Amino acid sequence: VDAPVGSKTRLVDVSETATFSKTLPYLSVNYKISPQWAAYFQYAQGFLLPPLKVFYVPNEPAHPGLKPQQSTNYQIGTVFNSSKITFDADIYYIEFTDKFGTVGPKSDPYYVNLPGKVIYKGVEGEATYSLANGVAMFANGSINSAKDSSGDQIKNAPVTNSQDALSG
Repeated sequence: VDAPVGSKTRLVDVSETATFSKTLPYLSVNYKISPQWAAYFQYAQGFLLPPLKVFYVPNEPAHPGLKPQQSTNYQIGTVFNSSKITFDADIYYIEFTDKFGTVGPKSDPYYVNLPGKVIYKGVEGEATYSLANGVAMFANGSINSAKDSSGDQIKNAPVTNSQDALSG
């Protein structure tokens, strides 16, 4: 960020520089069970850079710089396809470290990396059934969980009514 006047802060001569880098491994294994049915496994790591608005805090120098959010992702699933039906389902598990959060007064909040880990996990699936004349029925659904190290629901993450569906 390099600007004569900082957005929102109105500070003069705003200039911030940050460089982030990481090797992001990825693995995908596919197995064809039959001509119409396949299974797969995926593993990946990723990271998310801090949002630009972290630079727009008037007293940012008082707060140490953020580390990127990092994730390790696992997914296993299956896909089936025939002339009338397409179906897929998967189970996923994502572990985040250094998740971004805001602290401080509501009038002057600032971003920090939250301690501990955040675990996203779930089961999801969808199916399409082909009816006559190019018309199809489609259905999908999922059961998801997004909790921090202490088992609390993550702010702004969807909550399912079935608390025991994905315990822990």
